[in-house]
Amino acid sequence: MKVLSNDLFHHRVKWILLLGQTFGLLPVNGVTSEKCNLTFSWYSKKVFYSKIIISGSIFMTTTSFYRILNSGYNLTTFGSFIFNANSAIEGIIFFNLAKSWPQLIEKWSRVEMALDNWKNDKSLKRKFYLTICTIMSAAAVEHILSIVNTCSQIPSEVEDKYTTYFLNTYPHLFNFFEFSVPLAIFAVVMNLCNVFVWNFLDAFLIIISIALTEKFRQVTAKVIVAHNEKIHLKHHWVKLREDYNQISILCKTVNKKISTLIIVSFGTNMFFIMSQLYWSLSIVKTTPVESIYFSFSFGLLVLRTIAVTLFASNINDESKKSMNYLLSLSSDIYNSEVERFAFQIHSQPVALTGNDYFTITRGLLFSMAGSIVTYELFLIQSNEAVSY
Repeated sequence: MKVLSNDLFHHRVKWILLLGQTFGLLPVNGVTSEKCNLTFSWYSKKVFYSKIIISGSIFMTTTSFYRILNSGYNLTTFGSFIFNANSAIEGIIFFNLAKSWPQLIEKWSRVEMALDNWKNDKSLKRKFYLTICTIMSAAAVEHILSIVNTCSQIPSEVEDKYTTYFLNTYPHLFNFFEFSVPLAIFAVVMNLCNVFVWNFLDAFLIIISIALTEKFRQVTAKVIVAHNEKIHLKHHWVKLREDYNQISILCKTVNKKISTLIIVSFGTNMFFIMSQLYWSLSIVKTTPVESIYFSFSFGLLVLRTIAVTLFASNINDESKKSMNYLLSLSSDIYNSEVERFAFQIHSQPVALTGNDYFTITRGLLFSMAGSIVTYELFLIQSNEAVSY
């Protein structure tokens, strides 16, 4: 595939994808190529590196699972298992996505080039980089606070604080293996990968959502112009409907490729929101450092979840905006193509979904909030019943 424009989606996100590849995600060759020659090869260095990271995540997940079997089930042991399993699952899904990513980007670029006479949002690239920088910077701060919090809980009389830190931070690993420096380094590297992959997924979904929303916004802008200028030429409305249809098909294609990632993102975020909220209601924070860390971590998690939901729901909102203008056209302008356009918008809603188990709209926020409150009340009541 040969692309000449630097305003295409791939060229705007290539350095973001390269950042993801640093931690083994989306091992595709040619992400920084100006000609956008993307390929996937089983024998490439990036694929080999990705397999190593995934294998490490699977190993950490296995040790976390064995800890549950040996130490018993509770939110701490299960939370550690989910944290490690999330990284392994995301790595595998991104690896599978890499196999079809060149074809997906080729189709995306063809749609964008078909709309090359439309004015592109020059700030789109800035929005992408602002998103990834904000989320990853916040994740780095949260990770540093986590380290500080763990260190602050080590008793002052302990002589070997270095070893104690690793024993307290990675009990699922050092309960089964004797402490050593190489194993400690491995644990730190894998923990960094887990943190990065978790946050990168949300940033990735937001960036995809912003890009698709912008395409529908271009259609809406053209419809508004045609509405205000009272354009009655039938072929003009045919072009607008066909453009909308191309973007709609692209959105559905993208949704098929990333819907599993959407499920993982919402599932993991919801679990940790509920578990952290439960701990905040049942356990008193003993130190200011612990309170600061928990507040920042919980706030970041909630804001990330809200951001993913709102940006993804913008696709559905923007895809329907043209309807009001189509239905308000005067009778001398309204024609069969306008009617087909309006019918398509009404009968074929466009939105990102979690494998069709749920659709991301603004109403999903209220559904998640209701679920969180319900489960928290259940957990609190169950805990009180056990206490008595």
